Amino acid sequence: MSSSNGLKAGALASMCLVLMACGGSGQDDGTPSNISTHLSGRVIDGYLARATVFVDTNNNGRRDAWEAYAYTDDEGYYSYNPNTNTDYCVAGIDPALGQYCLNLQVDISHFVIRIDSGYDLQTGEPFFGQLSRRVNIQENSDPNFIISPITTLVTALDDEQSTLTLLNKL
Repeated sequence: MSSSNGLKAGALASMCLVLMACGGSGQDDGTPSNISTHLSGRVIDGYLARATVFVDTNNNGRRDAWEAYAYTDDEGYYSYNPNTNTDYCVAGIDPALGQYCLNLQVDISHFVIRIDSGYDLQTGEPFFGQLSRRVNIQENSDPNFIISPITTLVTALDDEQSTLTLLNKL
């Protein structure tokens, strides 16, 4: 077999694998996929500016390429800043401001919002940790989520009783 035929066979095999991977996932079950929810809030550990805010859909503690993300503004807000009445998610906004919009495009109800990097506005020092908050969209009619060291503690707990015990002690 010539090298040209081997390349064609390899390309054909690759194309078949790609096409096979597209079917059978349940993605075409007739349910609409144009879900769009703007999540907003503020990050508090001293307010964290220029931090990465992301929706950790698989709860692995790091931002994967498919997970929605944004940045906090200079006051620690993401998606909406009530001090300046700026909605970063409004249609037609300047792309430089659109980077602060956390827009969830998948239909999930339970996930974790995580914060990485940024800097503390009180000290001016870089933030090297990670903060988090567990979210259940079905239980929260208000999509504004404050993320702090306390929400991070609660996120780390496995059951409701442990959460209640911690909150009672605080």
